[in-house]
This record gives sequence, structure tokens and C-alpha cells, in this order.
Amino acid sequence: GEDYGGGGVWKYAGDQAVVENNTIVGNASTTSGGGVLLWSSSMMLRNNVIWGNTAPSGPQINGPATVMYCDVQGGYTGTGNINQTPLLFGDYLYLQASSPAIDVGDPSLVYNDVENPAYVGSARWPALGGLRSDMGAYGGAGGFSFDPGAIYADTTIGWAPLAVNFQGFSRDAADAMTWDFGDGAVDTGTTPAHTYFLGGLYNVSLTVDTGAGTVVINEPDFIAALADTMIAADVVGSRNTTVEVIVYARNATRLNEILLPFEFPGSLNVSYQGFVTTGCRTSYFETQTYANYDLANRRAVIRLATSSLPLGPGSGPIAKLRFSIPFSVSSVDTAVIELDGYATYLPEFSGSRAQYQPRTVAGGISVSCCIGIRGNIDGSIGESIDVSDITYLVDYLFDQGEPPPCMDEANVDGITGPSGSVDIADLTYLVGYFFLSGLPPAGCS
Repeated sequence: GEDYGGGGVWKYAGDQAVVENNTIVGNASTTSGGGVLLWSSSMMLRNNVIWGNTAPSGPQINGPATVMYCDVQGGYTGTGNINQTPLLFGDYLYLQASSPAIDVGDPSLVYNDVENPAYVGSARWPALGGLRSDMGAYGGAGGFSFDPGAIYADTTIGWAPLAVNFQGFSRDAADAMTWDFGDGAVDTGTTPAHTYFLGGLYNVSLTVDTGAGTVVINEPDFIAALADTMIAADVVGSRNTTVEVIVYARNATRLNEILLPFEFPGSLNVSYQGFVTTGCRTSYFETQTYANYDLANRRAVIRLATSSLPLGPGSGPIAKLRFSIPFSVSSVDTAVIELDGYATYLPEFSGSRAQYQPRTVAGGISVSCCIGIRGNIDGSIGESIDVSDITYLVDYLFDQGEPPPCMDEANVDGITGPSGSVDIADLTYLVGYFFLSGLPPAGCS
């Protein structure tokens, strides 16, 4: 359809063509006639489904056509035509049992569906209903199936617990149908219902007993029950260090792209230092960049994408976010790592199967700046306690000096609660320990 249009059917000149019992669906043209294009010609279209085709003009039919007993999207003037969603399913676009295209084709006997030898007056699948022609590829005397049977489900993806209504179809008369839903459950009958309580990707199989043997229809990875998540882990760091917050993901479908928005508010005032995927499930993704970068507002969106091997269903780390903790902190300071999105940016999993938002769990960064025992007021390396710590505390308490880089270290007596602020009692305690062989400072919790 790139040069002359007619993504589905293109006819140029010559006598009138006749196109009967075809399913012309999902074609595209960059010019005109996404489904059917007639150029200096004409066509008789009968008993067809013409739906979901796209083009700048005449997306379904473009040209002088006589159209009868067809299901045409947008409608088309002619005897017996309808404009109703045809309700197709499967790779070969079979009609669902509730399709409006069943038994509404040309009523002339010559166009009748193939009769089911086991049920007089009923059509043999993949035609459905009575003998009057169905619209589309499976109606009429030439209708046949590519498969010995088919499995239909009213939904194939959704959040667990996921309730699914199935229907089995068989080309041959079925004495019995036995189902395996892929999660350990089985059932019998033509139209069973089943609920998937646990997230996962499930194979479904149908065994048809024809009386003369059995036919097995398999649909691998047919049902995706979602319990997909992105979780930021909690991490504890010390002052003036860099920590990694690991983001874990659980996915039930194969993914080609992940959008990971994150924000990091909180009193800890951490600084973002970038991300890595080393050791992560996404380490091989070719695209590892940002969809948005807004550090002024303490937020960004990581985009991870692959055009090669999709990320298979499973769980594990997908990214490691790096943050630096400032020098002056307190154990009450924290930062929250939020993953639920901001502005127009939302967490997103994308693949050939679907595009959807996982559920998210925030993580956090807390700090442990007090190591060993309290009293290293000036934050010197090695956590030693000496006279400089006493001087630092005196300056802070009496001479408007700089606050201790770790207030927990300055809480020498270890008293917490309303009266647990750093005060002269801590100075007295430290002086007693250092000069008067007093009790050592309280331990860090």
C-alpha cells in the first residue's frame, strides 16, 4: 500500500472482480484504500468482513464497488450490509460465538456454510450458527479452518485475581473437551470459567475427544495474570558516603521497555548521583537513559529499552539508584524514594503483549552517623574522642559555632525523648569522661 494504496486488495483495470467470503482486516495504506482500492476498475464484494483498515482516504473501500452482505466499518450502501464490530479472535481471525457476522451473509443457498455432519442444519466450525453464510473468510462453501480447533478467552490479560471465561471450538464433532489452565487446575466442557489467583504467564491447552481420537490445541503464554510491581529497597548509610537504592521489578509479561520515575524528598537532603544496571536483569538493554531529568525538583524518569531480546517474566533488580548523603546529618533525617510517578510521567511496563502500569512500593534512605560510642563531636576520621571534640561542643553551645555534623554523636549521654537534645549535660558528661575518668559515652543504637 505504499505506492498505489490498497493495503489489503488492489485492482487495476480489467473486468469486474468478484471478492466473496474474505476477512480484510488491519491493513494500512499511506495513500488511499487501506482495505480495498479500485483503480480504473470495479468490483463486486459479497459476504466479506472489511474492518480496521487505515488510510488517509477511503480507509475500508476506495473505488466503484458494488457491496452486498458485508460488514464494513463505517457502513457502506448496499443490500444486507452491516456496520458492527465483527468480534474476531486468534491469529487467524475466527469469529467469536457472539459475532454479528454469523448467519447474515447472502441467503442464497449457493453461499451456504459447510454443514456439520454430526448436527444437521448446523454449520461446521469455523463457520458458526446455522447454514446461512457467515460474513468473512469462514462462511460459504469454501470455508475451512487452519487449525483443528481453537481456544477463545474473553480476556487474556488483567490483574490477579483474574476471572476468565473460555470457549472451545473444534473442526470435528467433540464427544468431550478437557481443559488444562496452566496453573494446576483442569475442567471439562465447552465453556468453562476459571480464576487465576496468582500472578504469572499461563499456558492453556484443550484436549478434544472426537470419538475417533484426540486433538490437542495449545495456546502458550495465553493468560497473563498481573501482579506486577516495582519496589525500591530501604537502605541505611552513613554521613558523607554514597549509597545504592536497588529497584526490584516483578513482571508477568515480556517487556521491551520500562519507565521508572522516581522522586527523593525528605529531610536527609541526599544528592542524586546517577544510576547503573550492573548485575540487574536489564543490564543488556541497549537504551539506558532519561525520559525526564528534573533534579531542581528532586525527580527524574529512567527509560530502559531493548530492541532485541525482551525481558522475560520474572523478578529481580532492574536498576540501582545512587545517592550521596551529606556530611551534617542526624539519625532522624530520612529520604523517601517514591516510584508512583509525577506530572505526566507514570511507571510503565511495555511489551508486545500490553502496556500497563505496575504497582509500586516506595523505599527510603536512613542514616547511621553514630558509630561505636558517642562523643566524636567534630566528625573526625577514625571516630576518636579528644579535646577538640570538647572545644567543638563548647563553641556550638556557647559561641554560636557550627552544629555538629552528626547530632547523634553530640548526644553524649544518649538521652532521647523531649529532654534528649544536645545541651550542657552532654558537655558535662564528655568532660567527666575525658578528664575525670567518668563513664564512657553512651553506645550508638
